[in-house]
Amino acid sequence: MKRFFNSIVIVLIGLVNINCKQRSFDDKTLCKDFIHLNKDADFSSLYDLYIGDRFKSVYVDSENKYYLTFNSIYIYDNDRHEYVNVFVFSKNASSLEKETAFNRCSSIAKDFLLRKFRLTKNDELFDKYVSYISTILQSYYKIKTPSYYNNVNVPLEGNPMLGDFITFKLSATCKCYYVKNKSLLTPYWRKFFNNAPRLNDHWYYELKPY
Repeated sequence: MKRFFNSIVIVLIGLVNINCKQRSFDDKTLCKDFIHLNKDADFSSLYDLYIGDRFKSVYVDSENKYYLTFNSIYIYDNDRHEYVNVFVFSKNASSLEKETAFNRCSSIAKDFLLRKFRLTKNDELFDKYVSYISTILQSYYKIKTPSYYNNVNVPLEGNPMLGDFITFKLSATCKCYYVKNKSLLTPYWRKFFNNAPRLNDHWYYELKPY
């Protein structure tokens, strides 16, 4: 877990760096526009994920956009109450790339996936893995950002032990939250969202001073 929380620090540092060429904008406006663009999105496959650790930020000067790419994600293991690092392929990956990503997964990750998919045979695992990761990537890359915002995609974090909500990290000073069900939140997070700025019963945001 210490390594995981250290990774969060790395991501926050990365968020400062990837926004260095960002045009001036108001964080509150960014949050509201981000929420408006994603108000009808389906996040059902993302609640137990942490996406954004060790991402690579690629700047395309002609578009003034950053594309964040990553080769692994963290998936929360409800049985052991910890995140498991699982290698993934790109959204347009070939069969070979999918197989390579699967083979890079550790024995811990594969054992976790066997339990998650309720499988008893290893020979069924690869196809389930490809289907599952494809669903995650499809949902993740449907998340939209405003046209004036330089980052095409953003890190996100979900933790079922805290409740059914997802944190979208738009920058080091700006976060948006999608809360599926407030009644399932822990006391800390229920209090947090009771006091947080919100746009409706599901969408909240947090702004921090520079």
